[in-house]
Amino acid sequence: MVAVAGADAGRAEALAEELIGQGVRALVSLGLAGGLSPDLRPGDPIWPAEVLAADGARLALYAGAHALAGTLIEASAVVATPGDKARLHAQTGALAVDMETAAVARAARVADLPVATIRAIADPADRALPPTATVAVLEDGTIAYRRLLGKLAGRPQDIAPLIRLGGDTKAAMGTLKRQAEEVIPALLETFGEG
Repeated sequence: MVAVAGADAGRAEALAEELIGQGVRALVSLGLAGGLSPDLRPGDPIWPAEVLAADGARLALYAGAHALAGTLIEASAVVATPGDKARLHAQTGALAVDMETAAVARAARVADLPVATIRAIADPADRALPPTATVAVLEDGTIAYRRLLGKLAGRPQDIAPLIRLGGDTKAAMGTLKRQAEEVIPALLETFGEG
């Protein structure tokens, strides 16, 4: 079973709860992340062994042999600047940041189910996200191109950074596709169909 949350923690948690209600035996969260570690480049996959929630809770993630020696951290808003990314990395030691993993992990913890997350870096630590990057993202994670073009009319300086972000996101999505094809069957075998 598959559900698409986009970059929305509340929606991710509600969809995870729905899947749990339908009888899944484990949850796997796939998606994009912002790099905090300067060692991560666009498209790099991460399989963190834990997520640091906004409330300070550390939630365990199943990562098996894929685990990285690091943490993913939850953010309630996009972490957009290299300075903000560097501060968050220095304060927490986290490899990357996302908005959904902790929500899915909370739902899994309540149901006493294992949860794994596979993330791919879409924006590295040394790169700022242009202000227009998030204004046109819809609830399901797709882009509202008319809205984006309207915003770009007032910020043409964002065009080149958005093109670069598009290429980086394409690399990250390719990584997620490959990871899913390689790993999901093994996870299904580990946890059973569901």
